[in-house]
Amino acid sequence: MAYIHHHQQGQGQRSPRGAKQSQNQQKHKEEKQKQRGVMTTPTPPIMRGHICHMIPVVTAQENGSPYASVVRAVAVAPVAPPAVMPMAVALPNPGYIYLDAPLEIDIARTHALEQFQADAGLILTIEDEKKRRCVLDRLDQIVKRWVRRVTWQRRLSDDLKESSNAKIFIFGSYQLGVHGPEADIDALCVGPSYLTLEDDFFIILYNMLKNTPGVSELQSVKSASVPLMRFKFSGISIDLVYARLSLRSIPEDIYILDERLLVNLDDTSMKSLNGYRVTARILQLVPNLKTFRSTLRCIKFWAKRRGVYSHIFGFLGGVHWAVLVARICQLFPNASVNMLVSRFFWIYTQWQWQTPVTLVDAQPEQCDGDRHYHMQIIIPVPPYSCCSYNVTRSTLFKLKLEFSRGWSTIVKMERNWVFLPNSADWESLFEPFPFFSSYEYFIQISLRASDEDALRSWRGWVESRFRHLLLRFEKLPAYCDPNPSPYFGENCSEPHCHFFWGLRLKKNLCVDMSALEEEFRVYLSNGYEGQPGCDVYLTLLNQFQLPSFVYSKSSELREHSKPYWTNEKLQPSP
Repeated sequence: MAYIHHHQQGQGQRSPRGAKQSQNQQKHKEEKQKQRGVMTTPTPPIMRGHICHMIPVVTAQENGSPYASVVRAVAVAPVAPPAVMPMAVALPNPGYIYLDAPLEIDIARTHALEQFQADAGLILTIEDEKKRRCVLDRLDQIVKRWVRRVTWQRRLSDDLKESSNAKIFIFGSYQLGVHGPEADIDALCVGPSYLTLEDDFFIILYNMLKNTPGVSELQSVKSASVPLMRFKFSGISIDLVYARLSLRSIPEDIYILDERLLVNLDDTSMKSLNGYRVTARILQLVPNLKTFRSTLRCIKFWAKRRGVYSHIFGFLGGVHWAVLVARICQLFPNASVNMLVSRFFWIYTQWQWQTPVTLVDAQPEQCDGDRHYHMQIIIPVPPYSCCSYNVTRSTLFKLKLEFSRGWSTIVKMERNWVFLPNSADWESLFEPFPFFSSYEYFIQISLRASDEDALRSWRGWVESRFRHLLLRFEKLPAYCDPNPSPYFGENCSEPHCHFFWGLRLKKNLCVDMSALEEEFRVYLSNGYEGQPGCDVYLTLLNQFQLPSFVYSKSSELREHSKPYWTNEKLQPSP
């Protein structure tokens, strides 16, 4: 196999003679370091990032690959990963970083991609941002009044009355800076040791919020693994969790990442704190916040368009995509946004998912079922556990297909970028997945309830149990693609919601939907504390039996439900 060596110095290129001189200088430098007692590790050429690129050009040409011309373009301007068949290039070594800087064409492509984000409505306007900040300030004032009220009602000491305080922190997409106009706000309320979850948070604070103008659709979700209150404040959806620290008073400048705060903390408060700690730690570990946020915004939009954005449906949620993008940013700290998006698909198309994706040099927590994790994405805070435990065999297959399709689309875009890029060039990457034309059979899951509040509660409960149903179909055996989007029929007399899952069955395989429906109903009835009168129905349809409303744009009750409802530890799939 023949290789082309390419060296980069600023925006120019060195001649072969300059390359040889550079290698001799590097060798001379290493010898001098050895004489001084400095240990050096030889770096293979393909791992040297901005120093050297080794690209298998001849292989692509000899095989008659359509990617050969792209490989030549990369050899001339090595600002993108080798555009050859994915498995023909070695993955980056985790011990190295790659310092390739963007060229003028990359800057133009990044501008086009950012314009695409603006045209797609992914970036909040200044007015929307001010509205959200105002809502958070009002919420912070409410929890401060709540602490003072409880302190006076219990006739605690004068010192506590003076120093009583609680504080609101944000986490999730809002803290990461990638929230859109329709995104909710994940909020953490941190309170002192004498404020309890059961009596003070879910009763006193609940009533205060209930009587606050602008608050609507207030719900207490007490049976969740992370108990929370869910409501709308001036039209903005908020999920509020509570952490009770072992402090008599909460300082206004408290540092939540201080591990001393975790001492003597109950499990519920620990889970509540983890949401903030994980997102805050991710922000600390990325080399460039601006490029990280822009890249993550693109990847999240891509994942939603392609139907692979939902943790409770067996795919990946916000924190998972954030870790994956942050790892790419660590490997390529100087890359522009378009380079990072390209490298994202290049690397994860080839990734062996039994190898953990982690942002820190720490040993992941070992569990009995580790070998059953289909994907291993590790959170960057102790105990460094795997957060992608919901991924199943079917959803991993769909994710791999979408990574591969994304990389192939990037390669085609690189070949077609003869002229100056524009925002329209990126549309092919973000095309919605043609769900209803991709499968011959579908499972229709219909939810019904007595009123809208009961349906919201019932839907959240059923969604948290979807993984059980997904694993049940995989045992048939069958390939199942759970579409996270809800659909709503027209002219229906009672509140309802429908989900559709794509299904691929083995030839001559019979499916007893009645037995599966009854088994799922029994599973759902175990532990449900919502209103009575709710039900679920499973129906097997072919493509010609799909109802007409699936082809119209649905207005969703909730864009993406969170995995708060499960009150049991989900086990890795077999």
